[in-house]
Amino acid sequence: MVGAAWYPTIGAIVGTWSAACHGAASALWSAGHVAAAVASAASVWMTGCFHEDGFGDSLDGIGGGWTRREILTIMQDSRVGSYAAVGFALFFASKIALLTELGESQWAWGDSMGAGPALVVAHALARTAPPALLVCLPYVDETQGKDKGEFYRWLGRCRDILNLRRVFFAIATALCVSSALLGVGRTIVCAAAVAAVVVAAGIYGQQMLGGIMGDYMGATTCMAEISVYAVLAADVEGVSAAFLDDPWKASLPFLHLAGIVAMLGKESLERMTLQFDGGCNG
Repeated sequence: MVGAAWYPTIGAIVGTWSAACHGAASALWSAGHVAAAVASAASVWMTGCFHEDGFGDSLDGIGGGWTRREILTIMQDSRVGSYAAVGFALFFASKIALLTELGESQWAWGDSMGAGPALVVAHALARTAPPALLVCLPYVDETQGKDKGEFYRWLGRCRDILNLRRVFFAIATALCVSSALLGVGRTIVCAAAVAAVVVAAGIYGQQMLGGIMGDYMGATTCMAEISVYAVLAADVEGVSAAFLDDPWKASLPFLHLAGIVAMLGKESLERMTLQFDGGCNG
């Protein structure tokens, strides 16, 4: 799995292409969301919808399956289910909205701003997820004897030659790309967001699926990419100022969210327990 070390480099190339398309579209149309849509389409075209395909399959499997066997069976189905359809809509709507919020690209060494630099950084950092997951977790044969493609079986076999040195090289490459464009401070924030996504995906994959597989790594890559756009577009200064002005009023939206999460938490935990028990038995 020597090529895994170069995933972030490939991601940076994809991000550069997408950023170039975003810049060209921005020159042609004043509406920011048009440029964001063009940039999104450009990256999907270049990668052949590779990671997004895994994202859709994973949503259908995890959303529709209650046991490990059911999840893997659904993930084998090439048809797009309701979970994948809704997930695709939310993914691209969120990506376009966040890129629009980031605005016009401004390129400067260590202090770049806007959607273009974010695209390069997000694609590079997000592609640290597959090698990190592969080196830490067992690879599950999602084909279950079916012929979904030789690539998936090859990916499982190549895991044996992936080592920490190559994973560290991949991470270092992504961090260098990000630092060159955003500086060290914002790179740390973006890297922390990606790390949180990878850790959460790893824990869930190990508990529910017994490891990770190709589709699941693609889904994790998509979520890691979105997390970078989200943290870069977040209005941290505005929130900080609001807390200083009126802490109680500023905290209300977060308290409401915490209350809803607490109410839904028990039901979600019960479902995860049922899935985990079923996965162990299935």
